[in-house]
Amino acid sequence: MNKQGQHKVIWFLWANPKATASSRIQGLAIHSKLKELGYNSCIAYVPTSFERTIPLSISEQKNFKKLVNSGDLVILQKCKDDSNLPTIAFMKEIGLNIVLVDCDLPLALTVGKAVDRVICSSQRLCDNYLNHGIQSHYIEDAPEWYVKRTATIEKSRLKCFWFGDGSHQRWSNVEKLKNILKDPRLSRWELVTISNHTDATIRWRPDYLKTLSEHADAIALPIFTDEEASSYKSANRLLQSMALSLPTICSPILAYQNIAAQAKGMIVCKTNEEWVNAFITLQNTATRHRLATEAFESAQKYNLDYRIQEWIDVLTLDENFKTDQRNQKLEKQISNFFYIQLIRYNIRYFFRVPFSLQSIKSALHYFFITKLGGFTKNLR
Repeated sequence: MNKQGQHKVIWFLWANPKATASSRIQGLAIHSKLKELGYNSCIAYVPTSFERTIPLSISEQKNFKKLVNSGDLVILQKCKDDSNLPTIAFMKEIGLNIVLVDCDLPLALTVGKAVDRVICSSQRLCDNYLNHGIQSHYIEDAPEWYVKRTATIEKSRLKCFWFGDGSHQRWSNVEKLKNILKDPRLSRWELVTISNHTDATIRWRPDYLKTLSEHADAIALPIFTDEEASSYKSANRLLQSMALSLPTICSPILAYQNIAAQAKGMIVCKTNEEWVNAFITLQNTATRHRLATEAFESAQKYNLDYRIQEWIDVLTLDENFKTDQRNQKLEKQISNFFYIQLIRYNIRYFFRVPFSLQSIKSALHYFFITKLGGFTKNLR
């Protein structure tokens, strides 16, 4: 094994953090804060899209073993597919500790039982893992960006923003919200949506938070359908809206109610009439300003600067995980190692590593298996 005398944290992200919030919040953000605090943390690779399976073949396990020490910590950020079980077993065999970070259904029971512990971004998800005998911890997601508003402008027209995934279930909530806003008493309001849905007002982009902070007068987070999956969601969208100093109207799902019980700046609504009354209330400039101020102040307690200690405690990071000058070189070695493995499945990773015999071999493997293999199959 690598004899550097220090332990390290190695992150495996399941998705491209430019397009997937969870990988930014639960992966890059925590990793960056740990490094800022002097911990030896590294990202194994940044996916181009989705990489649910860790790219570590049996033939490369010996080389991977040279890069790690017994006692190092591996964090699987939503890499919860059962295809990872052989790799998890190998990592445990060589003395690595493994944590799964999960934020939604379905439960990864098989993987959960194979790793050392699971970190969940909602209390209900954590409780469900605990009910299956899996050691789990709940840590609420931290907002990505904070913007403090010093004033609220008087307007004749107001914009309510909704942002989220464009799945059928979520978009059905948007359609119902549109019907609520047709009420004649809400004629001052315009609904603006940011999503990957084809009918979205604004196509989702990585800088969507800037758009929200500059143009939104309020945020709406409705859950009108009785979806089991929604009850397992974190309060991330609510907390992020509050961190942008935006008054937020939301449905009473468990995660939002937990925040509302200890914070201000949001209005929780259940019935259509409650939603209408909330929008009427927010038409008042002074009320919007008061709620915006309260929202920003409430969101501060979830700032990663304050919450990072929870991660350090749950991950059981001690002085042995503190970094030194050798870390940067080792991090590059780990990244190059895994990018070369990934080339075998996606040629775009070829441009992430220095030109070498190994990268050429992986590129040729990709060509013959993926391209030529498909061509010969069509000839049969």
